[in-house]
Amino acid sequence: MKKIIYIILVMSLMRSLSAEGQTIFSPVGNTSYIGLDKNLLFNAPSRYQVTQTGTRQFNLPGLFDGSLYVEYLPGFDGNVSNDVTIEISGLPDYHTQNGAFIGFTTRGYPIKVFKIEGFDNYNGGVWRTIANVNDNLNATYSVLLPSGSYTKVRFKFSKSSEELGPYVGYVGLSELFFVHNEAAKAYDGLMVQYSTNGNVGIGTTTPAEKLAVNGKIRAHEIKVETANWPDYVFAKDYELPTLQETEKHIKEKGHLPDIPSAEEVKSNGIDLGEMNAKLLQKIEELTLHLIEKDREIKNLYKLNNRVIDLELKIEKLTNR
Repeated sequence: MKKIIYIILVMSLMRSLSAEGQTIFSPVGNTSYIGLDKNLLFNAPSRYQVTQTGTRQFNLPGLFDGSLYVEYLPGFDGNVSNDVTIEISGLPDYHTQNGAFIGFTTRGYPIKVFKIEGFDNYNGGVWRTIANVNDNLNATYSVLLPSGSYTKVRFKFSKSSEELGPYVGYVGLSELFFVHNEAAKAYDGLMVQYSTNGNVGIGTTTPAEKLAVNGKIRAHEIKVETANWPDYVFAKDYELPTLQETEKHIKEKGHLPDIPSAEEVKSNGIDLGEMNAKLLQKIEELTLHLIEKDREIKNLYKLNNRVIDLELKIEKLTNR
């Protein structure tokens, strides 16, 4: 559903001109309009530095989560002291060429007066005015960025289009976007990261495995398939390590044989399937040792009973 909303929104953007009179590029190389799946600002509060100034505060995560859920805020009456400014810094230093655009979406109460600025690190490291609009009545606004490399962007919202009725000064802001086809991969920062070899990462930009998760995972069930399950421990030709050999290894290495050390686990993690197999191997070895010790204990009991019988017979003979 979310993807359908994006497609409809982008198609609407492509059919219209921006308030600055910019025209839409034809799809040629890196100068073409692209969809909101390339929004560089997805999940911005956790990826960049996002600040907000003003007497009222928007819920920042909700403006960057791709949900397009609207948040209503009053007090936008054109008075400078009531302006709300949102700045995003730490953006990747990639040149925009001619195909990037920036803007926002609203619902219910459009923003009439606003200003969008970008810090151009390519052209002298200065703040440039991208848009300075005083008469917007559209729910969605977007504008092409001039060629440059913008490591910071700033949105200043001043006045609502709602100037009559009970909701004077209200705005309904839902999403901020900076669509950049060179600096962002599809849904970058919103869902997952992926590499050219098909690896997928959640919470990491450099997945080295088919699925890499930098964080906690909660699941009802996890199934790990593994080969070489250690029933071979019970084979007749299996060389069971002696307890003396295990004791020596522990004294020298500080961990069980065939089990990684704490340092190795800290550096490399563990393979769940392989580790479960190794732990089962140790349990089966321990079981064999317990069976052997149980046999030895029973033999000792028998021997002890024979000794007791002999002592009793000797005692009887002695007392005659």
